[in-house]
Amino acid sequence: MSPAITIGANDVGLARAQAEWLATLVRATHPQLSVNLELLNTQIGKSPLHDDHVAENRTIIRVLHDCLRDGDVDIVIHNAFDLRSKLPDDLRLGCILPRRSPYDALLCVDGRTFDELDPGERVGVVQLRARAQLLDHRPDISYRLIHGDVGNWLTALLDAEIKALVAPNAALELLGLQERVTELFPPELIVPAPGSGLLLCLCRGDDRDMSQMLGELHDPAAAAEYHSEVAFVRALGDEWERPVGALAQQMNRGIGLMGVVASPDGSEILRRGIQTTEHSAQELGEALAELMIDEGALRIIGGESDASPAASIVGVLTTDADWSEQDEWDEEDWEL
Repeated sequence: MSPAITIGANDVGLARAQAEWLATLVRATHPQLSVNLELLNTQIGKSPLHDDHVAENRTIIRVLHDCLRDGDVDIVIHNAFDLRSKLPDDLRLGCILPRRSPYDALLCVDGRTFDELDPGERVGVVQLRARAQLLDHRPDISYRLIHGDVGNWLTALLDAEIKALVAPNAALELLGLQERVTELFPPELIVPAPGSGLLLCLCRGDDRDMSQMLGELHDPAAAAEYHSEVAFVRALGDEWERPVGALAQQMNRGIGLMGVVASPDGSEILRRGIQTTEHSAQELGEALAELMIDEGALRIIGGESDASPAASIVGVLTTDADWSEQDEWDEEDWEL
């Protein structure tokens, strides 16, 4: 292996912070290596794209992958939500890093919690999934969808366009903003985005040295959670752009998965949770999707709702071998 490696990233706040975290992990395990960052200015005008749009089509991902193929960089790092389709044959998933906080967080300029906000106050959200679930909890709040990177989120706060921001906690942590967070939302209130808090590292498919080094950073528990959440969304028809959430977590009794689907206007929500000790992570995701499809998930996702506003269906299936044993949901399993 070369004594120097280069990590490629987009030259914006969150992507840069993710690459710097990876560099810190690599230096800790291979102190003899010189780890460099190649920050790419790939902004092309003002993009209307939002985190709920199909992210693998973004220009930034294509540019980073081309830099990897050309040998300009040795590793690229992606949010799991951004990289969910089949990888090109010439690239390899080197590792999934240990999961950071997967939950959504509230950042309020004056330190209030969500329930302390006044009716009608403007709250920024960065994903349709979070907005739909918050509408179910507090329809009296005025929710504004914030586009772009973290810089756009914070600018909206500083310019007083919004009073508070709901965003993935992992992003706020990486940017050193955790002290400003006033509340973490439990998954019983807001089920996170699939892959939230997970970072995936890619290398060239023929780079055995880099693949071996990244393999040392691979977290099997995080990988199992990722594959469960991805299987859930794929079984729902790859509805990544819709209000769909999933959170898998390792538990004492195996692995558990909580999922949510919502109508685009938040008028109907279906939440379910299952757990198993005997089936694979992928099977768990597929089983939860099948359960929710039987209860109308595809109709809800499509917005064909006949429910009254803010109606919510909440339930649980705890499973072992046959996916069929009903039980009560143990909320302690999902402590933050």
